[in-house]
Amino acid sequence: MEDQRKTTICISANTSWNLSNFRTKLIRDLISKGYSVAAISPEDKYTDKLVELGVKHFQINMDNKGLNVWEDIKVLRQYIRLYRRIKPDAVLHFTIKPVIYGSLAAKLVGVNAINTMTGLGTAFISLGYIKYLIMIVLRLALQSSRIVYFHNHEDLQFFDTHHLVKKARSKVIGGSGVDTEHFSFQPILKTNNTKFLFVGRLLRDKGIIEFIEAAKIVIAERDNIEFQILGPADVKNRSALSSIELDELLSQSSIIYLGSKLDVRQYIKDAHCVVLPSYREGLSRVLLEAGSMGRPVIASNVPGCRDVVINGHNGFICEEKNSKDLAEKILLLESLGHSKISDLGLNGRARVKELFSEKIIVSEYIDAIERAI
Repeated sequence: MEDQRKTTICISANTSWNLSNFRTKLIRDLISKGYSVAAISPEDKYTDKLVELGVKHFQINMDNKGLNVWEDIKVLRQYIRLYRRIKPDAVLHFTIKPVIYGSLAAKLVGVNAINTMTGLGTAFISLGYIKYLIMIVLRLALQSSRIVYFHNHEDLQFFDTHHLVKKARSKVIGGSGVDTEHFSFQPILKTNNTKFLFVGRLLRDKGIIEFIEAAKIVIAERDNIEFQILGPADVKNRSALSSIELDELLSQSSIIYLGSKLDVRQYIKDAHCVVLPSYREGLSRVLLEAGSMGRPVIASNVPGCRDVVINGHNGFICEEKNSKDLAEKILLLESLGHSKISDLGLNGRARVKELFSEKIIVSEYIDAIERAI
């Protein structure tokens, strides 16, 4: 269309890292279609990567942890000023604070908003006044959305039950999508030992304690099963393990801590199975990446994990917060032998390509944008 190059799409998340890591293909495809793309996020070392894509970046200051009324009012004011300045034709919000305050600003300024609830976060795992305060604000923010995407069915059901969204304008989407060529299929090597890998931030809410406890149970029984942990400790999160706590938990065990790596593919390739005993996910990216590479997975029976795992088809479901049951599932998978473990991995690869491919997800967003403008 003739004025397409004048059409501006704005995307916002709570970090530039989030946009760079999860939305690069969306940005590239929008630019290739002639849209002007603006990004609103706090500056970090990934901001330059967004600019290199051809994005015009706008800085916003926000505290991503907890609620502070006065600070959050400042966030709302920043969004209002930026939307008046940028004059976008549509805005896409990812992560909780941009969804809340970006949506309120879009409503006040008169901009079409497309929102994505990537997960409910640690505040929704436990009951408390913060959860209910967030729900009140979300109800105000989301009512005028053109569409609200969710990463799992339970989150959509929760929002519908509590009248936070209009059901007709809500939809489950397969996360941010996985680049199935980047995370390409890798045959599982036949080795003497079977290797189980935990990938993620070392948070209690990710089930790292249960993983370590289950590993110790299995190691006490079998000497041909290895365990590895890949991910950062000391992250800023109320449920994070410190390096000291991790050292204490791993002391006198054969569990290997690999540290934190930007590219996890080699470690997934070397593993026979990826394990995530999380307490709740939006939609686990790690499980999708593992599936894309042909690795079976073991994950908790919680939202955002059971959307990925079909029990006995591409891995196994374990009970939440139950290290003994997790150990049993690890032993069950190991007992299948190389051929059947490989079959589970092939099933996982097919499932990811069918439902969670980045191409499918980006196409959905572009269709939503074109309907909104």
